[in-house]
Amino acid sequence: MNYSNSSSSGYEYNPLVAKYEELRQQHKSFYLDPYEFIEIANFYLNQLDYEKAKEALYNGLKIHRKNSSLLIELAHLYLELDDLENVKEILNQLNGIQLFEVDTIRAEVLLAEDENDEKAQQILSLSVDPTDLDQNLNTAQLFLVYQFPDRALSWLLPAYEKNRENTEVLELLARTYLMKLDFTNAAKIYDELLNFVPYQSEYWNKLAHCYYLTEDFEAAEEAYSFAITCEKENDEAYVFGALSLLYIGKEKEARKLFDKGIKEGILFLEHKHYYLALFYYTQLEEVEKAYSELLKGIENIRRENGYYVLCYYFLFTICLIRLDKFTEAKKCCSEALHLYEILPTKNIENHWAVLPSAKKFKELEIICNQQSYSVPKLFTEYTHQLISYLNPILWSDGGNPLLLMDTDPLSDYYKPIKLSTLINKNLESHNLLDKVYFEMLLESEQVLTESIANPLDLEIKNDSLIKNLIDNNPNLVAAWKIDIKKMTLNN
Repeated sequence: MNYSNSSSSGYEYNPLVAKYEELRQQHKSFYLDPYEFIEIANFYLNQLDYEKAKEALYNGLKIHRKNSSLLIELAHLYLELDDLENVKEILNQLNGIQLFEVDTIRAEVLLAEDENDEKAQQILSLSVDPTDLDQNLNTAQLFLVYQFPDRALSWLLPAYEKNRENTEVLELLARTYLMKLDFTNAAKIYDELLNFVPYQSEYWNKLAHCYYLTEDFEAAEEAYSFAITCEKENDEAYVFGALSLLYIGKEKEARKLFDKGIKEGILFLEHKHYYLALFYYTQLEEVEKAYSELLKGIENIRRENGYYVLCYYFLFTICLIRLDKFTEAKKCCSEALHLYEILPTKNIENHWAVLPSAKKFKELEIICNQQSYSVPKLFTEYTHQLISYLNPILWSDGGNPLLLMDTDPLSDYYKPIKLSTLINKNLESHNLLDKVYFEMLLESEQVLTESIANPLDLEIKNDSLIKNLIDNNPNLVAAWKIDIKKMTLNN
C-alpha cells in the first residue's frame, strides 16, 4: 500500500492520461519515461480502475524492463488487491535492491500474511533513515494500518520529540493513542494539534470524545461546543454534547442542545427522545421517565424503515416490559422482527456492534408471552446494545467512528473496553454490569477465535483475554477471589 499522495491525486482530467489513451486507441507506439507511466497508473488508481492502472505499469515495464520504480508501484497495486503471491514475485525481481520502499513492501507482506510485527520491525529498523521524517511516518502508518499501535508509537515518539509543531506527526500520534485506547494522552496531543489548526471540527470532536471517555464531562461539553462552532453539520457533537450536559446534571441545557440540532436539520426529533430515554434508563434507572420520552416519538418511528428504528424499538420494548405492558411490548417485537425481514442485510451488518439482533427481540417476545422476568437479568442481558450508543468508540450515525473503524465484524479495531465510566455508580444494578462486560469480552474473543487459523496464535490471544478480564472487571475478579477462597476452605 502506497501511503504517500500520488502526483495526480485529485485530478479529474490529466493531459498526460488523455494523450496516453489517444495513442493506445490509435495503436501507435509511444515512449514515456517510468515516472510518466507511474503518474498515469496513479490517475487510474484514483478512479479505482485497477485494471487500467495495472496495464499502464506493465506497458511501462515493456519499455523499461525491470525498472525498480515501476516494479515498486506494481507491488503496491497488488497489495491494494490483496494479491500477496504477485507481490512476492515482484520482490524476487527486486532482490538485492536496498531501498526503503522495497523494504516497506517486504515488511507489509509479513504483516499481512503472518502478522509478524517483530520481523517487520527488524527489517525497517535497518532500512529507515532516522533523520528522514517521511520514512519514520510511513513506517508508523504501516504499523498503524495493521493494528500494531505499540510498534507505531516506537517510531512516532522520537519523531514527536524533534517535530512538536508538525501537524502530520501530531495527528498520527493522536490516532495511535486512540487505537491504544489511551484517551488521556490522545487528548493531550489533540489539544496540541488544535493550537495549529484551531478550526478543524474533526479534531475538536475527537478531543471531546477523549474527555468524555475519561469522565471529564465539563471539558467534553466545551470541546463539543467548539466542534459545532467549526462545523454546524456535526451530529456527533450535538448528541454527545447533550449527553455530557446530562452527566453533569444540566438536563435543561441538554434538551436545548438537542432542540438546536433538530432546528439546524442535523438531528431528528426521534433522536432527542431516544438519547434522553437511553440516559434515563441506563444511568438513572428511571424506567417511567424513559418510557414517557420514547412514547413521544413512537408514532413517527413506526413510519420509518431505517436501522435506527430497531434501536428505538429495543429500548421501548424493554421499558414496556419493565412497566408490565406486555401486550404493547409484544407488538413492538413483532414490528421489529418484520423490519429485519425487509431491511438490507448489509445495512444491518454495517452496524453489527450496536444493533440489537433479531434473536434478542425473539427472546423479549418469549418474556412477553410468559409475562414473567427477572429485573437484574433483564438489565444485564440487554444492556450491551443500549450502552453501545453512549460510547463514541462504537457510535456511528452516518459519520466516522472515533477510531475510524472498519465495519467488518472481524475487525480487531473493535476491542471491548470497560464502559463503567458511562454508568451511574450509585445504581444498585451497577455491579451487575460486570456480567455484561464479561460477555462482551467473550463475544469478542469468540469472533477472534473464528478468525484465527493457527491454534498456537489462539493460545497467545487467550493471554490477552485473561488480562482484559482482570484489568477491566475488578468486581468480577473480587467475586472470583471469594469463590476460590470458599473452594479452598471446603477442600
